[in-house]
Amino acid sequence: MSASKKIVLLAAMTSLAALSAQAADITLLNPSSSLIHPYFRSNCWDPSISTAKPNEWVFFGGVLSHSQFTWPAFETLLRPGCKRPDVSFTFALDGEAAPTGHGNRERTTRLEFDATVPVYTLTVTDVPELTSVTPKGYRDDDNDD
Repeated sequence: MSASKKIVLLAAMTSLAALSAQAADITLLNPSSSLIHPYFRSNCWDPSISTAKPNEWVFFGGVLSHSQFTWPAFETLLRPGCKRPDVSFTFALDGEAAPTGHGNRERTTRLEFDATVPVYTLTVTDVPELTSVTPKGYRDDDNDD
């Protein structure tokens, strides 16, 4: 292989590594016995992806009991170049109304979203409540008393 082809191949591999390093997945673990309906809201939704207004809850389907779901590269749902993306998560049980306002305190968290964090993991339980968010360092300061 010629030196110029090696340089091109190395540059392509470096670009792919940089892109994968900037992908932030959000994984929702649902070991509970309930079907749950996740909702996210953000100040930075990409208008080509969602017509939601900033900080409006967006329905993200359902996650079956005793299962999990991952939204890969979640930042691709956000407006490119958004300087301080906030992403909040909450969920409703099957048959419950969609969240409004700040959402149920025990089921809601706010992430200071960072695309360099490889995976955010959210865990719910049968209580039902959100019991764990990793990585640590998220803020739950929605003033949702």
